[in-house]
Amino acid sequence: MRKMWIKKDNIYKKPFYKQKLRLTFCGVIVVSFVYISYQIFYMTQLQRDSSDKRIISPSQESPNMDRWMPSRDIQRTVIRGIRSVDSHFYLPSERGTFRCISSGHEISFEKVNDDYCDCVSDGSDEPSTNACSRGIFYCETPQVHISGKTYNHVIPSSRINDGICDCCDGSDEWLPTRRKLPCPTRCS
Repeated sequence: MRKMWIKKDNIYKKPFYKQKLRLTFCGVIVVSFVYISYQIFYMTQLQRDSSDKRIISPSQESPNMDRWMPSRDIQRTVIRGIRSVDSHFYLPSERGTFRCISSGHEISFEKVNDDYCDCVSDGSDEPSTNACSRGIFYCETPQVHISGKTYNHVIPSSRINDGICDCCDGSDEWLPTRRKLPCPTRCS
């Protein structure tokens, strides 16, 4: 196949489709370079965040500090309706307390998911129940938007265990006593 050249004003030029192909190739290279640099930046941020965590050994603690040991019920507690990004908020502190996310109010960790709203400002102590009017519940399976991005489907906590499947995976209806049949999975 011979090369095609177009004569225009006594100058031979390549056809436009070959120039367009070269521009497309250059664009793909630029976009992939930006993506790789973003991934490198993100990984360095993750490594920096994990190295900032300070671990206190028992020898560094003050001698008169009471040691809190979690009960068996707290160790087996399943906290539903939170994002994986927020899971560090739902670990008990050294004193066995839970800190409300927006107000900073401290309560005993045993009061998390006890069906009574202790964190009135945001309802963060009741992510798996419908006790708080301002609480939100994140469905377990992220949904895919038409643009291709994934997002966590959010429902008000008043819709948890109400007998109606609001999440596509049925994670909002986890009490078996409310529904006779399990929720069908409608996630794409």
